[in-house]
Amino acid sequence: MHDRPTTNLTLLTRPDCARTQRLLPAIRERVVAANLALELIDVTLHPETLLKRFGERTPALLVNGRSRVWGDMKIEWFAREIVAAKLLRMPPKLMRVSAVIVLKGRRMLVNLRPEGTYYGGYWEWPGGKIEEGESAEQAAIRELAEEIGVRTGPLTLFERRLVEYPERWIDLNVFTCRAKWFSRPHAQALEHRWLRPEKLRALKFLEPNIPILEKWIKSNT
Repeated sequence: MHDRPTTNLTLLTRPDCARTQRLLPAIRERVVAANLALELIDVTLHPETLLKRFGERTPALLVNGRSRVWGDMKIEWFAREIVAAKLLRMPPKLMRVSAVIVLKGRRMLVNLRPEGTYYGGYWEWPGGKIEEGESAEQAAIRELAEEIGVRTGPLTLFERRLVEYPERWIDLNVFTCRAKWFSRPHAQALEHRWLRPEKLRALKFLEPNIPILEKWIKSNT
């Protein structure tokens, strides 16, 4: 086990703020899932203290005491800061990975991880480690070309999350794209299938990908 520093998120708001009250259940859920700590501060209680510390512009969110977000809170901003906060407590072994959800009509491309590799025998989307000097998108394009060889249109970032495995953390960047209809896998392509997303539930699918799969299904039905 690695000793990880505590990361605290501080939300500064007013009790009568309708936006915060509406978002608070989702915020708490994400904080608990990330194993972080959340503190709420009522900005109406000690305005002189806040003015002395922050000046005229009080932030909406602090991470370990540092101002991170100003203005009206949005769940997308909060989700971004949770990713950043989790990075603060990562053990040294952190791997950056890209994966690609390639679509052809309503079917989705998945490949089988070779036996003898990490989690061999599991199905996943094409992808792999982001090499030094690469962007996440460049790595996704390269890995897809190496593993399968299918040509696609532009990539769009769909999800980014941090995943904990035994002895390592994965900074997972998941892209979506459409396969070009005339494109075919190369001769050395990994074992792969084109399946409707719902069919992936029956496979031995890589577990950290399942919440992303469910999110895609929900947003496309």
